[in-house]
Amino acid sequence: MKHVKRLAILCLALIISLSGAACSTAQNGAQDGGALSVYLVKTDALYTDALGAYQKSKDAAELTITEFESYSALDSRLNTELMSGKGPDVLLFNAMAGSFDVLKLASGGAFLPLDEQVSSLPADTYFAPVLEAGKIGGTQYLVPLSWNIIQAYSREGLMAERGYSGDADFFETIAAEGKALEGQEDMAFCSVMTRRRDPLNEFLEAAGVSVTDENGKLAIDEAGLRRVADFVRLFYTYRPQMRAVSQKYSNDFAGATAHMSFLVEDYPFLNNLRYYQSVYPNNLSEEAVLLPAARSDGGFTAQVVCFGAVNANTASPESAFALLRAILDAPCSMDFSKYDENKAYYAPVNASVYEECVKHLESKSGPGPKGKVSPLNAENAALLREIPGRIRGAVIPNASIGALLEDCFGPYFKDEKGFEECFSEFKNKAALYLDE
Repeated sequence: MKHVKRLAILCLALIISLSGAACSTAQNGAQDGGALSVYLVKTDALYTDALGAYQKSKDAAELTITEFESYSALDSRLNTELMSGKGPDVLLFNAMAGSFDVLKLASGGAFLPLDEQVSSLPADTYFAPVLEAGKIGGTQYLVPLSWNIIQAYSREGLMAERGYSGDADFFETIAAEGKALEGQEDMAFCSVMTRRRDPLNEFLEAAGVSVTDENGKLAIDEAGLRRVADFVRLFYTYRPQMRAVSQKYSNDFAGATAHMSFLVEDYPFLNNLRYYQSVYPNNLSEEAVLLPAARSDGGFTAQVVCFGAVNANTASPESAFALLRAILDAPCSMDFSKYDENKAYYAPVNASVYEECVKHLESKSGPGPKGKVSPLNAENAALLREIPGRIRGAVIPNASIGALLEDCFGPYFKDEKGFEECFSEFKNKAALYLDE
Protein backbone atom coordinates (compact mmCIF):
# COMPACT_ATOMS: atom_id res chain seq x y z
CA MET A 1 0.00 0.00 0.00
CA LYS A 2 2.89 2.33 0.78
CA HIS A 3 4.26 1.78 -2.74
CA VAL A 4 0.83 2.48 -4.25
CA LYS A 5 0.47 5.63 -2.16
CA ARG A 6 3.94 6.83 -3.20
CA LEU A 7 3.15 6.13 -6.86
CA ALA A 8 -0.08 8.13 -6.57
CA ILE A 9 1.80 11.08 -5.07
CA LEU A 10 4.37 10.94 -7.88
CA CYS A 11 1.60 10.82 -10.49
CA LEU A 12 -0.15 13.77 -8.86
CA ALA A 13 3.13 15.72 -8.83
CA LEU A 14 3.61 14.92 -12.52
CA ILE A 15 0.09 16.09 -13.33
CA ILE A 16 0.65 19.35 -11.44
CA SER A 17 3.98 19.83 -13.22
CA LEU A 18 2.40 19.24 -16.63
CA SER A 19 -0.50 21.55 -15.78
CA GLY A 20 1.98 24.29 -14.88
CA ALA A 21 3.77 23.76 -18.18
CA ALA A 22 0.47 24.04 -20.04
CA CYS A 23 -0.34 27.33 -18.29
CA SER A 24 3.09 28.70 -19.16
CA THR A 25 2.64 27.66 -22.79
CA ALA A 26 -0.73 29.40 -22.93
CA GLN A 27 0.76 32.59 -21.49
CA ASN A 28 3.78 32.62 -23.78
CA GLY A 29 1.68 31.73 -26.80
CA ALA A 30 2.97 29.65 -29.68
CA GLN A 31 5.73 27.81 -27.82
CA ASP A 32 5.41 24.78 -30.09
CA GLY A 33 4.28 26.51 -33.26
CA GLY A 34 0.66 26.35 -32.07
CA ALA A 35 -1.88 29.16 -31.81
CA LEU A 36 -0.66 32.74 -31.62
CA SER A 37 -1.74 34.42 -28.40
CA VAL A 38 -3.05 38.00 -28.44
CA TYR A 39 -4.44 40.27 -25.74
CA LEU A 40 -7.28 42.40 -27.12
CA VAL A 41 -9.04 45.40 -25.58
CA LYS A 42 -12.59 45.23 -26.89
CA THR A 43 -12.98 49.01 -27.12
CA ASP A 44 -10.41 49.35 -29.94
CA ALA A 45 -12.11 49.18 -33.34
CA LEU A 46 -8.97 48.75 -35.46
CA TYR A 47 -7.79 45.70 -33.54
CA THR A 48 -11.22 44.13 -33.09
CA ASP A 49 -12.14 44.44 -36.77
CA ALA A 50 -8.70 43.52 -38.13
CA LEU A 51 -8.38 40.40 -35.98
CA GLY A 52 -11.87 39.31 -37.00
CA ALA A 53 -11.00 39.71 -40.68
CA TYR A 54 -7.64 37.97 -40.20
CA GLN A 55 -9.26 34.91 -38.65
CA LYS A 56 -11.42 34.53 -41.76
CA SER A 57 -8.47 34.59 -44.17
CA LYS A 58 -7.34 31.23 -45.54
CA ASP A 59 -3.66 31.58 -44.57
CA ALA A 60 -4.31 32.83 -41.04
CA ALA A 61 -2.58 31.29 -38.07
CA GLU A 62 -4.83 30.07 -35.29
CA LEU A 63 -5.32 32.78 -32.66
CA THR A 64 -5.91 32.54 -28.93
CA ILE A 65 -7.45 35.88 -28.01
CA THR A 66 -7.79 37.05 -24.41
CA GLU A 67 -10.18 39.99 -24.17
CA PHE A 68 -10.02 42.91 -21.74
CA GLU A 69 -12.68 45.53 -21.04
CA SER A 70 -10.20 48.42 -21.00
CA TYR A 71 -6.52 49.28 -21.34
CA SER A 72 -6.32 50.02 -17.63
CA ALA A 73 -7.39 46.41 -17.00
CA LEU A 74 -4.68 45.23 -19.38
CA ASP A 75 -1.83 47.49 -18.20
CA SER A 76 -0.77 45.97 -14.90
CA ARG A 77 -1.12 42.37 -16.04
CA LEU A 78 0.82 42.83 -19.26
CA ASN A 79 3.64 44.86 -17.72
CA THR A 80 4.15 42.20 -15.04
CA GLU A 81 4.11 39.35 -17.55
CA LEU A 82 6.51 40.98 -19.99
CA MET A 83 9.05 41.80 -17.32
CA SER A 84 9.01 38.13 -16.25
CA GLY A 85 9.46 36.82 -19.80
CA LYS A 86 5.82 35.87 -20.37
CA GLY A 87 2.88 37.52 -22.08
CA PRO A 88 1.21 37.01 -25.48
CA ASP A 89 3.01 36.51 -28.78
CA VAL A 90 1.57 39.67 -30.32
CA LEU A 91 1.32 42.89 -28.32
CA LEU A 92 -1.22 45.55 -29.29
CA PHE A 93 -1.00 49.02 -27.72
CA ASN A 94 -2.97 52.27 -27.89
CA ALA A 95 -1.19 55.52 -26.95
CA MET A 96 -4.48 57.32 -26.33
CA ALA A 97 -5.65 54.87 -23.69
CA GLY A 98 -2.78 52.83 -22.26
CA SER A 99 0.11 53.83 -20.00
CA PHE A 100 2.74 51.36 -21.19
CA ASP A 101 6.39 52.34 -20.84
CA VAL A 102 7.62 50.91 -24.14
CA LEU A 103 11.07 52.46 -23.68
CA LYS A 104 11.65 50.46 -20.50
CA LEU A 105 10.03 47.35 -21.94
CA ALA A 106 12.25 47.50 -25.03
CA SER A 107 15.43 48.12 -23.04
CA GLY A 108 14.41 45.25 -20.75
CA GLY A 109 14.33 42.84 -23.69
CA ALA A 110 10.56 42.38 -23.84
CA PHE A 111 10.26 42.94 -27.61
CA LEU A 112 11.69 41.11 -30.60
CA PRO A 113 13.75 43.33 -32.95
CA LEU A 114 11.87 43.68 -36.25
CA ASP A 115 14.41 45.54 -38.39
CA GLU A 116 14.60 42.86 -41.06
CA GLN A 117 10.84 42.44 -41.31
CA VAL A 118 10.01 46.16 -41.44
CA SER A 119 12.85 47.03 -43.85
CA SER A 120 11.53 44.36 -46.25
CA LEU A 121 8.14 46.11 -46.52
CA PRO A 122 7.49 47.79 -49.90
CA ALA A 123 8.92 51.30 -49.57
CA ASP A 124 6.09 53.10 -51.40
CA THR A 125 3.28 51.27 -49.64
CA TYR A 126 3.65 52.90 -46.21
CA PHE A 127 4.36 56.34 -44.81
CA ALA A 128 8.06 55.88 -44.03
CA PRO A 129 8.36 58.65 -41.38
CA VAL A 130 5.54 57.03 -39.40
CA LEU A 131 7.18 53.59 -39.48
CA GLU A 132 10.43 55.19 -38.27
CA ALA A 133 8.70 56.06 -35.00
CA GLY A 134 8.86 52.37 -34.11
CA LYS A 135 12.63 52.53 -33.58
CA ILE A 136 14.08 52.72 -30.07
CA GLY A 137 17.82 53.25 -29.84
CA GLY A 138 18.07 52.64 -33.59
CA THR A 139 16.32 49.25 -33.42
CA GLN A 140 12.83 48.65 -34.82
CA TYR A 141 10.96 47.15 -31.88
CA LEU A 142 7.51 48.59 -32.64
CA VAL A 143 5.21 48.73 -35.66
CA PRO A 144 3.07 51.90 -35.86
CA LEU A 145 -0.43 50.99 -37.04
CA SER A 146 -2.32 54.31 -36.98
CA TRP A 147 -1.60 57.99 -36.36
CA ASN A 148 -3.18 61.37 -35.81
CA ILE A 149 -2.52 65.12 -35.64
CA ILE A 150 -4.02 67.72 -33.30
CA GLN A 151 -6.46 70.07 -34.99
CA ALA A 152 -8.27 73.32 -34.31
CA TYR A 153 -11.46 74.46 -36.06
CA SER A 154 -12.85 77.97 -36.34
CA ARG A 155 -15.36 80.10 -38.21
CA GLU A 156 -14.34 81.44 -41.61
CA GLY A 157 -15.63 84.91 -40.68
CA LEU A 158 -13.56 85.08 -37.49
CA MET A 159 -10.42 83.91 -39.31
CA ALA A 160 -10.87 86.64 -41.94
CA GLU A 161 -11.69 89.31 -39.35
CA ARG A 162 -8.56 88.55 -37.32
CA GLY A 163 -6.31 88.01 -40.34
CA TYR A 164 -5.68 84.36 -39.50
CA SER A 165 -5.32 81.60 -42.07
CA GLY A 166 -5.31 77.81 -42.13
CA ASP A 167 -1.57 77.95 -42.89
CA ALA A 168 -0.77 80.16 -39.90
CA ASP A 169 1.27 79.00 -36.91
CA PHE A 170 -1.11 76.97 -34.73
CA PHE A 171 0.46 77.94 -31.41
CA GLU A 172 0.92 81.64 -32.19
CA THR A 173 -2.55 82.02 -33.68
CA ILE A 174 -4.42 80.49 -30.76
CA ALA A 175 -2.27 82.35 -28.23
CA ALA A 176 -2.94 85.61 -30.09
CA GLU A 177 -6.67 84.95 -29.89
CA GLY A 178 -6.39 84.53 -26.11
CA LYS A 179 -4.81 87.98 -25.85
CA ALA A 180 -7.37 89.49 -28.25
CA LEU A 181 -10.21 88.38 -25.97
CA GLU A 182 -8.73 89.55 -22.67
CA GLY A 183 -11.37 91.19 -20.51
CA GLN A 184 -14.29 89.72 -22.48
CA GLU A 185 -15.96 87.52 -19.88
CA ASP A 186 -18.55 86.11 -22.26
CA MET A 187 -15.97 84.94 -24.84
CA ALA A 188 -13.42 82.12 -24.76
CA PHE A 189 -10.43 81.76 -27.06
CA CYS A 190 -10.79 77.98 -27.32
CA SER A 191 -12.05 74.71 -25.94
CA VAL A 192 -9.70 71.75 -25.57
CA MET A 193 -10.90 68.17 -26.08
CA THR A 194 -8.04 65.66 -25.82
CA ARG A 195 -8.11 62.01 -24.80
CA ARG A 196 -4.56 61.75 -23.57
CA ARG A 197 -3.62 62.33 -19.94
CA ASP A 198 -0.43 64.26 -20.77
CA PRO A 199 -1.48 67.40 -22.69
CA LEU A 200 1.90 69.13 -22.34
CA ASN A 201 3.66 66.13 -23.86
CA GLU A 202 0.99 65.87 -26.57
CA PHE A 203 1.45 69.50 -27.65
CA LEU A 204 5.24 69.18 -27.43
CA GLU A 205 5.06 66.27 -29.87
CA ALA A 206 2.82 68.25 -32.22
CA ALA A 207 5.31 71.13 -32.15
CA GLY A 208 8.19 68.77 -32.92
CA VAL A 209 9.85 69.52 -29.56
CA SER A 210 11.75 66.60 -28.04
CA VAL A 211 12.94 65.97 -24.51
CA THR A 212 14.89 62.81 -25.45
CA ASP A 213 17.04 61.87 -28.43
CA GLU A 214 16.61 58.84 -30.71
CA ASN A 215 18.51 56.69 -28.22
CA GLY A 216 16.23 57.61 -25.35
CA LYS A 217 18.77 59.93 -23.72
CA LEU A 218 17.80 63.28 -22.21
CA ALA A 219 18.13 66.01 -24.85
CA ILE A 220 15.79 68.88 -24.02
CA ASP A 221 15.02 71.77 -26.35
CA GLU A 222 14.53 74.26 -23.50
CA ALA A 223 13.31 77.12 -25.70
CA GLY A 224 10.82 74.87 -27.46
CA LEU A 225 9.64 73.41 -24.17
CA ARG A 226 9.07 76.86 -22.72
CA ARG A 227 7.13 78.01 -25.78
CA VAL A 228 4.76 75.05 -25.59
CA ALA A 229 4.51 75.19 -21.79
CA ASP A 230 3.45 78.84 -22.08
CA PHE A 231 0.86 77.79 -24.64
CA VAL A 232 -0.60 75.09 -22.38
CA ARG A 233 -0.53 77.55 -19.49
CA LEU A 234 -3.09 79.65 -21.34
CA PHE A 235 -5.64 76.89 -20.79
CA TYR A 236 -5.24 77.44 -17.05
CA THR A 237 -5.16 81.24 -17.29
CA TYR A 238 -8.39 81.43 -19.28
CA ARG A 239 -10.08 78.41 -17.72
CA PRO A 240 -12.89 80.45 -16.06
CA GLN A 241 -14.03 81.89 -19.41
CA MET A 242 -13.64 78.54 -21.18
CA ARG A 243 -15.66 76.77 -18.51
CA ALA A 244 -18.36 79.47 -18.37
CA VAL A 245 -18.96 79.39 -22.13
CA SER A 246 -18.93 75.57 -22.25
CA GLN A 247 -21.46 75.32 -19.43
CA LYS A 248 -23.73 78.07 -20.73
CA TYR A 249 -23.91 76.57 -24.23
CA SER A 250 -23.46 72.87 -23.36
CA ASN A 251 -26.24 71.76 -25.74
CA ASP A 252 -26.01 74.62 -28.20
CA PHE A 253 -23.26 74.28 -30.83
CA ALA A 254 -24.17 77.57 -32.51
CA GLY A 255 -24.07 79.46 -29.23
CA ALA A 256 -20.84 77.81 -28.12
CA THR A 257 -18.92 78.42 -31.33
CA ALA A 258 -20.23 81.99 -31.59
CA HIS A 259 -18.58 82.62 -28.20
CA MET A 260 -15.59 80.28 -28.53
CA SER A 261 -13.02 81.05 -31.20
CA PHE A 262 -11.30 77.67 -31.67
CA LEU A 263 -12.18 74.05 -30.98
CA VAL A 264 -8.89 72.25 -30.25
CA GLU A 265 -9.17 68.46 -30.46
CA ASP A 266 -7.29 65.21 -30.93
CA TYR A 267 -10.25 63.29 -32.34
CA PRO A 268 -9.42 61.39 -35.59
CA PHE A 269 -8.66 64.18 -38.04
CA LEU A 270 -9.89 62.41 -41.19
CA ASN A 271 -13.43 61.87 -39.93
CA ASN A 272 -13.41 65.11 -37.93
CA LEU A 273 -12.91 67.37 -40.94
CA ARG A 274 -15.96 65.95 -42.74
CA TYR A 275 -17.98 66.36 -39.53
CA TYR A 276 -17.17 70.03 -38.98
CA GLN A 277 -17.38 70.87 -42.69
CA SER A 278 -21.15 70.34 -42.34
CA VAL A 279 -21.77 71.20 -38.68
CA TYR A 280 -20.39 74.75 -38.88
CA PRO A 281 -22.46 75.97 -41.86
CA ASN A 282 -25.54 74.07 -40.70
CA ASN A 283 -25.46 75.86 -37.33
CA LEU A 284 -23.70 79.15 -38.03
CA SER A 285 -24.12 79.67 -41.79
CA GLU A 286 -20.32 79.95 -41.91
CA GLU A 287 -17.72 77.58 -43.31
CA ALA A 288 -15.33 75.78 -40.97
CA VAL A 289 -11.59 76.41 -41.28
CA LEU A 290 -9.10 73.74 -40.21
CA LEU A 291 -5.94 74.90 -38.44
CA PRO A 292 -3.74 71.82 -37.93
CA ALA A 293 -1.05 71.81 -35.24
CA ALA A 294 2.14 72.15 -37.25
CA ARG A 295 5.82 72.41 -36.35
CA SER A 296 7.87 75.57 -36.82
CA ASP A 297 9.07 74.20 -40.18
CA GLY A 298 5.47 73.94 -41.43
CA GLY A 299 5.46 70.15 -41.34
CA PHE A 300 3.56 67.78 -39.08
CA THR A 301 4.51 65.32 -36.40
CA ALA A 302 2.46 62.16 -36.85
CA GLN A 303 1.42 61.12 -33.35
CA VAL A 304 1.13 57.33 -33.35
CA VAL A 305 -2.04 55.96 -31.76
CA CYS A 306 -2.14 52.21 -32.32
CA PHE A 307 1.12 50.25 -32.48
CA GLY A 308 2.20 46.66 -32.07
CA ALA A 309 5.18 44.55 -31.11
CA VAL A 310 6.24 40.91 -31.04
CA ASN A 311 7.09 39.22 -27.75
CA ALA A 312 10.81 38.43 -27.57
CA ASN A 313 9.92 34.95 -26.27
CA THR A 314 7.57 33.95 -29.08
CA ALA A 315 8.24 30.65 -30.82
CA SER A 316 6.53 31.92 -34.00
CA PRO A 317 8.07 35.28 -34.93
CA GLU A 318 7.14 35.04 -38.61
CA SER A 319 3.48 34.36 -37.89
CA ALA A 320 3.44 37.08 -35.24
CA PHE A 321 4.79 39.70 -37.65
CA ALA A 322 2.38 38.48 -40.35
CA LEU A 323 -0.47 39.29 -37.98
CA LEU A 324 0.90 42.80 -37.40
CA ARG A 325 1.24 43.20 -41.18
CA ALA A 326 -2.41 42.19 -41.59
CA ILE A 327 -3.44 44.92 -39.14
CA LEU A 328 -1.15 47.40 -40.92
CA ASP A 329 -2.93 46.66 -44.22
CA ALA A 330 -6.47 46.38 -42.80
CA PRO A 331 -9.18 48.69 -44.20
CA CYS A 332 -10.41 51.58 -42.06
CA SER A 333 -14.01 52.53 -41.48
CA MET A 334 -14.93 56.20 -41.83
CA ASP A 335 -18.57 55.67 -40.85
CA PHE A 336 -18.24 56.03 -37.09
CA SER A 337 -19.95 58.72 -35.07
CA LYS A 338 -17.61 61.46 -33.82
CA TYR A 339 -18.12 60.71 -30.13
CA ASP A 340 -18.25 56.91 -30.37
CA GLU A 341 -14.69 56.18 -29.20
CA ASN A 342 -15.20 52.41 -29.38
CA LYS A 343 -15.60 52.64 -33.16
CA ALA A 344 -13.09 55.39 -33.88
CA TYR A 345 -10.43 54.85 -36.54
CA TYR A 346 -7.32 57.02 -36.78
CA ALA A 347 -5.28 57.56 -39.96
CA PRO A 348 -3.73 54.37 -41.42
CA VAL A 349 0.00 53.98 -42.10
CA ASN A 350 -0.70 52.20 -45.39
CA ALA A 351 -0.80 54.90 -48.10
CA SER A 352 -3.38 53.16 -50.29
CA VAL A 353 -5.68 52.56 -47.31
CA TYR A 354 -5.32 56.27 -46.45
CA GLU A 355 -6.35 57.16 -50.00
CA GLU A 356 -9.37 54.86 -49.75
CA CYS A 357 -10.37 56.70 -46.57
CA VAL A 358 -10.23 60.06 -48.36
CA LYS A 359 -12.20 58.69 -51.32
CA HIS A 360 -14.86 57.43 -48.95
CA LEU A 361 -15.05 60.76 -47.12
CA GLU A 362 -15.41 62.75 -50.35
CA SER A 363 -18.08 60.46 -51.80
CA LYS A 364 -20.14 59.38 -48.78
CA SER A 365 -22.14 61.16 -46.13
CA GLY A 366 -21.51 60.26 -42.50
CA PRO A 367 -23.05 60.32 -39.03
CA GLY A 368 -23.72 63.79 -37.65
CA PRO A 369 -25.30 65.28 -34.54
CA LYS A 370 -28.73 65.40 -36.20
CA GLY A 371 -28.86 63.16 -39.23
CA LYS A 372 -26.08 62.97 -41.78
CA VAL A 373 -23.12 65.20 -42.60
CA SER A 374 -22.24 65.82 -46.24
CA PRO A 375 -19.29 64.32 -48.13
CA LEU A 376 -16.03 66.26 -48.09
CA ASN A 377 -15.77 69.02 -50.65
CA ALA A 378 -12.91 69.02 -53.16
CA GLU A 379 -10.85 71.61 -51.24
CA ASN A 380 -10.91 69.68 -47.97
CA ALA A 381 -10.28 66.36 -49.71
CA ALA A 382 -7.19 67.92 -51.31
CA LEU A 383 -6.08 69.17 -47.90
CA LEU A 384 -6.27 65.64 -46.46
CA ARG A 385 -4.23 64.32 -49.38
CA GLU A 386 -1.52 66.93 -48.70
CA ILE A 387 -1.06 66.11 -45.02
CA PRO A 388 0.97 62.86 -45.36
CA GLY A 389 3.48 64.63 -47.60
CA ARG A 390 4.07 67.22 -44.87
CA ILE A 391 4.98 64.69 -42.18
CA ARG A 392 8.45 65.63 -40.93
CA GLY A 393 8.61 63.17 -38.08
CA ALA A 394 6.53 60.78 -36.01
CA VAL A 395 6.49 59.76 -32.39
CA ILE A 396 5.15 57.00 -30.18
CA PRO A 397 4.25 58.78 -26.93
CA ASN A 398 6.21 57.93 -23.80
CA ALA A 399 3.59 57.76 -21.03
CA SER A 400 6.20 57.96 -18.25
CA ILE A 401 7.79 61.13 -19.67
CA GLY A 402 4.30 62.56 -20.15
CA ALA A 403 3.41 61.92 -16.50
CA LEU A 404 6.67 63.53 -15.35
CA LEU A 405 5.98 66.63 -17.45
CA GLU A 406 2.50 67.01 -16.00
CA ASP A 407 3.77 66.50 -12.46
CA CYS A 408 6.68 68.93 -12.74
CA PHE A 409 5.00 71.71 -14.73
CA GLY A 410 1.60 71.62 -13.03
CA PRO A 411 2.77 74.26 -10.50
CA TYR A 412 3.93 76.50 -13.37
CA PHE A 413 0.52 76.30 -15.04
CA LYS A 414 -1.10 77.26 -11.74
CA ASP A 415 1.29 80.17 -11.03
CA GLU A 416 2.71 78.39 -7.99
CA LYS A 417 6.29 78.10 -9.32
CA GLY A 418 8.41 79.73 -12.00
CA PHE A 419 9.40 78.02 -15.24
CA GLU A 420 13.06 77.65 -14.27
CA GLU A 421 12.25 75.85 -11.02
CA CYS A 422 9.85 73.46 -12.77
CA PHE A 423 12.30 72.92 -15.62
CA SER A 424 15.11 72.06 -13.20
CA GLU A 425 12.88 69.62 -11.35
CA PHE A 426 11.87 67.94 -14.59
CA LYS A 427 15.48 67.60 -15.78
CA ASN A 428 16.47 65.91 -12.53
CA LYS A 429 13.51 63.53 -12.42
CA ALA A 430 13.73 62.69 -16.14
CA ALA A 431 17.45 61.95 -15.82
CA LEU A 432 16.78 59.58 -12.90
CA TYR A 433 13.99 57.85 -14.85
CA LEU A 434 16.13 57.39 -17.97
CA ASP A 435 19.10 56.08 -15.98
CA GLU A 436 17.08 53.45 -14.09
